[in-house]
Amino acid sequence: MVLVLLSACVDETIKQDVSKRSDAISDTSTYMVLRGNALAQNRQSLGLELPDSAVYGLIIDWEKGDGISTLVAFQSGDASIYFSSGGGIIGGIQHEEVKVAVQQLIAQAQEDLVHMELTKTTPLPHNDCIRFYALTGLGVYTYQEVYSKLEDQSSVMSTLFGEANKVIAAIRRQE
Repeated sequence: MVLVLLSACVDETIKQDVSKRSDAISDTSTYMVLRGNALAQNRQSLGLELPDSAVYGLIIDWEKGDGISTLVAFQSGDASIYFSSGGGIIGGIQHEEVKVAVQQLIAQAQEDLVHMELTKTTPLPHNDCIRFYALTGLGVYTYQEVYSKLEDQSSVMSTLFGEANKVIAAIRRQE
């Protein structure tokens, strides 16, 4: 399936803003290292035996105006949240509520994989957008959406977005 980027996400001014913001987040920052490590995970390192076509991980980047928040979730039940401004919440696998929410999120990602496009790059989202990355044995798939379309549920990814919010709520309840 061909990914159709919404015009609000590809405006030249927005591309420049993303470039400036990405430059401000050093590739060696703790945030970028953690995000990069999550994107590089494979099924074997997670101890998962799944078919190549199975989604085993999901990374979701939220552009928040003042930075990026990233939700990382794996089929193993582990989930973490990273903030480009520093800090985060790591180790959700220790809590049954988080594990259950993550497994529902990954199941929804599997259903929504048909809307995603295989990618070799993993850029941060454009302004006012959210970018989804699904990890499979066949490679990394992506989809970017305008935040407002996810909120008003007019996006094909609205259900996935809702499941992601359930994971975040479960992680925060464990703090």
